[in-house]
Amino acid sequence: TNYNGAVFGFIAVIPLIVFIGILYTVMTGGTNVIAGEKERGTFAAIILTPAPRSSIVIGNILGITMLAAVPTSIISIVAMLLTFHPTIQGAIFIVLLVFSLTILIASITILLSIMNPSVVSAQTAFLPVFLIVLGIAINCIQKLGVFEKYFLFFPLFGHFFGLGNAITAGL
Repeated sequence: TNYNGAVFGFIAVIPLIVFIGILYTVMTGGTNVIAGEKERGTFAAIILTPAPRSSIVIGNILGITMLAAVPTSIISIVAMLLTFHPTIQGAIFIVLLVFSLTILIASITILLSIMNPSVVSAQTAFLPVFLIVLGIAINCIQKLGVFEKYFLFFPLFGHFFGLGNAITAGL
Protein backbone atom coordinates (compact mmCIF):
# COMPACT_ATOMS: atom_id res chain seq x y z
CA THR A 1 0.00 0.00 0.00
CA ASN A 2 1.30 3.46 -0.87
CA TYR A 3 0.80 5.98 1.90
CA ASN A 4 1.32 9.71 1.59
CA GLY A 5 3.78 11.34 3.98
CA ALA A 6 1.28 12.40 6.64
CA VAL A 7 -0.46 9.04 6.87
CA PHE A 8 2.89 7.22 6.89
CA GLY A 9 3.99 9.44 9.76
CA PHE A 10 0.91 8.63 11.80
CA ILE A 11 0.89 4.91 10.99
CA ALA A 12 4.64 4.29 11.31
CA VAL A 13 6.52 7.08 13.04
CA ILE A 14 4.16 7.82 15.93
CA PRO A 15 4.03 4.16 17.08
CA LEU A 16 7.84 4.04 16.79
CA ILE A 17 8.11 7.13 19.01
CA VAL A 18 5.67 5.56 21.47
CA PHE A 19 7.73 2.34 21.55
CA ILE A 20 10.97 4.27 22.14
CA GLY A 21 9.31 6.41 24.82
CA ILE A 22 8.03 3.35 26.65
CA LEU A 23 11.35 1.52 26.38
CA TYR A 24 13.41 4.49 27.57
CA THR A 25 11.10 5.44 30.45
CA VAL A 26 10.76 1.87 31.67
CA MET A 27 14.51 1.29 31.40
CA THR A 28 15.46 4.37 33.39
CA GLY A 29 12.90 3.75 36.13
CA GLY A 30 12.55 -0.02 36.14
CA THR A 31 16.21 -0.95 36.34
CA ASN A 32 16.62 1.39 39.31
CA VAL A 33 13.79 -0.09 41.36
CA ILE A 34 15.25 -3.29 42.84
CA ALA A 35 18.85 -3.06 41.63
CA GLY A 36 19.04 0.51 42.96
CA GLU A 37 17.81 -0.66 46.35
CA LYS A 38 20.50 -3.35 46.33
CA GLU A 39 23.18 -0.74 45.54
CA ARG A 40 21.99 1.63 48.28
CA GLY A 41 21.80 -1.22 50.80
CA THR A 42 18.10 -0.70 51.52
CA PHE A 43 16.85 -3.86 49.81
CA ALA A 44 17.03 -5.94 53.01
CA ALA A 45 14.65 -3.52 54.74
CA ILE A 46 12.16 -3.92 51.89
CA ILE A 47 12.31 -7.71 52.06
CA LEU A 48 11.82 -7.68 55.83
CA THR A 49 8.52 -5.79 55.58
CA PRO A 50 5.41 -7.89 56.28
CA ALA A 51 4.19 -7.36 52.70
CA PRO A 52 4.48 -10.41 50.45
CA ARG A 53 7.30 -10.26 47.94
CA SER A 54 4.87 -10.66 45.08
CA SER A 55 3.07 -7.51 46.24
CA ILE A 56 6.34 -5.61 46.24
CA VAL A 57 7.12 -6.73 42.69
CA ILE A 58 3.59 -6.05 41.42
CA GLY A 59 3.63 -2.61 43.06
CA ASN A 60 6.91 -1.79 41.33
CA ILE A 61 5.57 -3.02 37.98
CA LEU A 62 2.43 -0.91 38.32
CA GLY A 63 4.42 2.16 39.38
CA ILE A 64 6.78 1.89 36.41
CA THR A 65 3.81 1.18 34.12
CA MET A 66 2.06 4.37 35.20
CA LEU A 67 5.30 6.35 34.84
CA ALA A 68 5.70 5.25 31.21
CA ALA A 69 2.14 4.67 30.01
CA VAL A 70 0.53 7.97 30.96
CA PRO A 71 2.79 10.27 28.88
CA THR A 72 2.93 7.91 25.90
CA SER A 73 -0.87 7.50 25.96
CA ILE A 74 -1.25 11.26 25.92
CA ILE A 75 1.18 11.58 23.00
CA SER A 76 -0.72 8.90 21.07
CA ILE A 77 -4.11 10.46 21.72
CA VAL A 78 -2.83 13.89 20.65
CA ALA A 79 -1.52 12.28 17.46
CA MET A 80 -4.94 10.73 16.92
CA LEU A 81 -6.57 14.13 17.40
CA LEU A 82 -4.29 15.54 14.69
CA THR A 83 -5.60 13.03 12.13
CA PHE A 84 -9.02 14.73 12.08
CA HIS A 85 -10.65 11.33 12.65
CA PRO A 86 -10.66 11.14 16.45
CA THR A 87 -12.97 8.62 18.05
CA ILE A 88 -13.60 7.61 21.64
CA GLN A 89 -13.12 3.96 20.66
CA GLY A 90 -9.73 4.82 19.14
CA ALA A 91 -8.65 6.64 22.30
CA ILE A 92 -9.71 3.70 24.49
CA PHE A 93 -7.94 1.26 22.17
CA ILE A 94 -4.77 3.38 22.26
CA VAL A 95 -4.78 3.50 26.06
CA LEU A 96 -5.31 -0.27 26.30
CA LEU A 97 -2.53 -1.00 23.81
CA VAL A 98 -0.08 1.37 25.48
CA PHE A 99 -0.82 0.02 28.95
CA SER A 100 -0.54 -3.63 27.88
CA LEU A 101 2.75 -2.97 26.08
CA THR A 102 4.08 -1.04 29.06
CA ILE A 103 3.12 -3.80 31.50
CA LEU A 104 4.94 -6.33 29.29
CA ILE A 105 8.12 -4.25 29.07
CA ALA A 106 7.96 -3.21 32.76
CA SER A 107 7.65 -6.86 33.83
CA ILE A 108 10.73 -7.82 31.84
CA THR A 109 12.62 -4.83 33.22
CA ILE A 110 11.70 -5.52 36.85
CA LEU A 111 12.73 -9.15 36.36
CA LEU A 112 16.11 -7.99 35.06
CA SER A 113 16.38 -5.54 37.96
CA ILE A 114 15.74 -8.38 40.43
CA MET A 115 18.34 -10.63 38.80
CA ASN A 116 21.16 -8.03 38.67
CA PRO A 117 23.12 -6.60 41.59
CA SER A 118 23.52 -3.05 40.25
CA VAL A 119 21.68 -0.53 38.11
CA VAL A 120 24.38 -0.52 35.44
CA SER A 121 24.31 -4.31 35.09
CA ALA A 122 20.48 -4.26 34.93
CA GLN A 123 20.60 -1.59 32.20
CA THR A 124 23.20 -3.60 30.33
CA ALA A 125 21.00 -6.69 30.56
CA PHE A 126 18.04 -4.64 29.28
CA LEU A 127 19.89 -3.45 26.14
CA PRO A 128 19.19 -6.65 24.14
CA VAL A 129 15.48 -6.31 24.99
CA PHE A 130 15.61 -2.67 23.87
CA LEU A 131 17.28 -3.58 20.58
CA ILE A 132 14.95 -6.53 19.89
CA VAL A 133 11.82 -4.44 20.47
CA LEU A 134 13.26 -1.60 18.40
CA GLY A 135 14.14 -4.07 15.63
CA ILE A 136 10.59 -5.41 15.63
CA ALA A 137 9.24 -1.85 15.39
CA ILE A 138 11.52 -1.09 12.43
CA ASN A 139 10.44 -4.37 10.80
CA CYS A 140 6.81 -3.32 11.27
CA ILE A 141 7.50 -0.05 9.44
CA GLN A 142 8.88 -1.98 6.49
CA LYS A 143 5.80 -4.22 6.36
CA LEU A 144 3.07 -1.57 6.52
CA GLY A 145 0.05 -2.86 4.63
CA VAL A 146 1.87 -6.06 3.60
CA PHE A 147 1.71 -8.08 6.81
CA GLU A 148 -0.31 -11.21 7.35
CA LYS A 149 -3.38 -10.82 9.58
CA TYR A 150 -2.03 -13.29 12.14
CA PHE A 151 0.77 -10.79 12.91
CA LEU A 152 -1.83 -8.82 14.86
CA PHE A 153 -1.93 -11.61 17.45
CA PHE A 154 1.78 -11.39 18.27
CA PRO A 155 2.43 -9.04 21.20
CA LEU A 156 4.81 -6.47 19.74
CA PHE A 157 3.61 -6.62 16.13
CA GLY A 158 0.00 -6.34 17.22
CA HIS A 159 0.80 -3.38 19.46
CA PHE A 160 2.61 -1.54 16.67
CA PHE A 161 0.00 -2.14 13.95
CA GLY A 162 -2.86 -1.60 16.40
CA LEU A 163 -1.45 1.78 17.51
CA GLY A 164 -1.01 2.90 13.91
CA ASN A 165 -4.54 1.83 12.98
CA ALA A 166 -6.11 3.35 16.10
CA ILE A 167 -4.32 6.66 15.60
CA THR A 168 -5.37 6.99 11.97
CA ALA A 169 -8.80 5.35 12.39
CA GLY A 170 -8.42 3.55 9.06
CA LEU A 171 -7.26 6.47 6.87
